[in-house]
Amino acid sequence: MKKQILLTTLVALSLFELGCAKKFSSVQPSEVAPVTTSVAPDPSRSADPGLAYTTGASAAFVPDSIAVLTQYAATHPLNAPSNFKMNVNVSDIGSGRYGGVVQISYYDNGNYYNGYFATGTGTVQTSYKNIDTGKPTAEFNQWFASGGKQVFHGFFQDQYGAVVLVVDDSLTSGDGGLPSEVNGSIWFKNFTPTYASQSPEKCWFIQIGPYDCRTFVGSNGGVDTTSALYPSSANGYVRLGTFTGLNVKSAFNK
Repeated sequence: MKKQILLTTLVALSLFELGCAKKFSSVQPSEVAPVTTSVAPDPSRSADPGLAYTTGASAAFVPDSIAVLTQYAATHPLNAPSNFKMNVNVSDIGSGRYGGVVQISYYDNGNYYNGYFATGTGTVQTSYKNIDTGKPTAEFNQWFASGGKQVFHGFFQDQYGAVVLVVDDSLTSGDGGLPSEVNGSIWFKNFTPTYASQSPEKCWFIQIGPYDCRTFVGSNGGVDTTSALYPSSANGYVRLGTFTGLNVKSAFNK
């Protein structure tokens, strides 16, 4: 009798488990589109205590406000950030176009945070209506004359958005060449959060969608880089802060 009761119990349990398995197997997890990115060879805007600037030139950086810095940070809340610094390491890749990296760092809550923004040194493979196809990715990063002096601006990108480095204040060398030290500002635009895959092209060549980071926009919709010195707030750019005493020879590898 005990064996019969035990056998009956086991059969009942098996039937119950089979019913549950069928019930739960019919519920399929929803698929979420993966977010891919073509940039960020190094961590960007995240804590990295081991990182140090060993190339290029570094300069003191002063954010415009904690509110603006919070908007820029994107990946984490801020407590009491301090010891701000920036580093520029670019070089002429041909025809006076400068490709390389801009980094922005600070300490907060005992961590070291560093934003790593790159231009790249390749060429554009595809672009809207082919207006930029074949151009260097650093096409818009150049020195030009404005207000009677030599100025510079350039685009740099990480996986969260773009920054524009602006050099607008310097003492001329007297021979028409570049100055020895410069001052300027950094402007940023974060990408709109999206599940859309990121384009392999740099954001300043994109003319539609959440990864468009153009400014200095010309009549054909592309970037007319010498049409203005500062990025436009109409294009979503915000000034992050200013820097002083950037050594041109080291920063631009002259």
